[in-house]
Amino acid sequence: MAYREGNRNQIMMFPPSIEEMIEETDSVRIYDEFVEQMDIESMGLKLNNKKEGNPEYHPKAMLKVLLYGYSYGIRSSRRLERALHHNITFMWLSGGLKPDHKTISLFRKRNRSVLKEVFRKCIELCIQLNVVEGNTLYVDGSKIRANAGMKNSFTKSQAKERITQLDQRISRMLKECDLADKQEESQGSWIKLQERLSTAKKRREAIAEALEGMADKEEIASSNLTDPECRIMAGRQGSHASYNVQIVTDDQHGLIVGSDVVSDGNDNRQLKNQLEKARDLLGKNPDVIVADKGYSNRKDFDELTTAKVGVVVPPIQYASTRAQSTTFPSSAFNYQVQSDTYQCPSGNFLHPIPSEKNVKTYRITNAKLCQNCPHFGVCTTSRRGRYISRHKNESVFEKIRAFYYSEKGQAIYRFRGQKIEHVFGHFKKNLGVSSFLLRGRECASAELAILSTCFNLRRLATILGPRFLFKAT
Repeated sequence: MAYREGNRNQIMMFPPSIEEMIEETDSVRIYDEFVEQMDIESMGLKLNNKKEGNPEYHPKAMLKVLLYGYSYGIRSSRRLERALHHNITFMWLSGGLKPDHKTISLFRKRNRSVLKEVFRKCIELCIQLNVVEGNTLYVDGSKIRANAGMKNSFTKSQAKERITQLDQRISRMLKECDLADKQEESQGSWIKLQERLSTAKKRREAIAEALEGMADKEEIASSNLTDPECRIMAGRQGSHASYNVQIVTDDQHGLIVGSDVVSDGNDNRQLKNQLEKARDLLGKNPDVIVADKGYSNRKDFDELTTAKVGVVVPPIQYASTRAQSTTFPSSAFNYQVQSDTYQCPSGNFLHPIPSEKNVKTYRITNAKLCQNCPHFGVCTTSRRGRYISRHKNESVFEKIRAFYYSEKGQAIYRFRGQKIEHVFGHFKKNLGVSSFLLRGRECASAELAILSTCFNLRRLATILGPRFLFKAT
């Protein structure tokens, strides 16, 4: 803005307002509009107007700052505090408010259930905008480090050994204290010795408490003194105290429709669990669920098949393959459903014999039939004859195996990497999420909910344009 004064033709410029400096298509407006459309009081965020002392920062402003910061990899409360003082988009978004890092940290920690509800509202928005179908879902997991160190993780045996070492150390220090009591009671060395003794005792109590919590766990299970809910997990960067992050995406646009943090070191028991969480958000069962072979679980397969959900998972061998021939694999034997027997390529029958609880073993009843067979030595080298193992739910595996190798199954599975794996790439590479900032599984889940919400909002802006929120009003 300019004006002329008198005859001097002097031009004076007024600085633009902060509103003029934020373009209409700037991504910061997405987060502002998204939070403004939410009824935060129904979600549990209320402004206490009767609070004594300084008034509270408005919950909407705090929520906007968190979402916008996380969407650009600014997660630390101190970095967010600095951005509120120096970054013009943060200034505009917060309305000039400048909460310190302690206020930001406490807001995030105390409202973890609200942050999960924000993710639910984001899913509802996606459904309202018709960008989520929920017919085909993709599931995958990845390890993200917890806010805890490996040195504080113990298995049962390690904890017992450490307690013994600390007992010995405490005993030695007590003897040293007795000797130093009379001579150095008022000296600095005696005081430092007492401090070291107190630290050792506290450490022993913490490890003993962790050991008591592992009483019902397997020997390989571990517990961490800093974050008891995380576990030692092996990843591409080695073994660390971590959480297993589970993500579910929709086939239509790759939007996240389910996110969870679990303490299990593998994905074996997560297929049905993650499907149920996604179904809770979507309000329906998908037609097909897709995952890698790490999700193979016979119980989950059985229940999903019963629920008429198609499963596309690479098959793995559940039954024993010892003494099996590559020339004559078990697939070369014809299973007879009515008689519950297998017929070999030479026409002989293998009958069930007593075996493990979940696996049936079928063996030739007359070993001489195998010994006199022209294929003996190739089909099997056992003098007792050929045998085949079959799981009690093998019929379910056969259906899943057939669906996976079908033309439709292969076409669906081909897109798995594009629909799900890029999410973890965005979190870890683009946003620099190498570890969680908060401790405890619930707090880590809340952080993941923020990240998932931010991913969806940015994806929606790409799909529908930066003004997409006005289509939902």
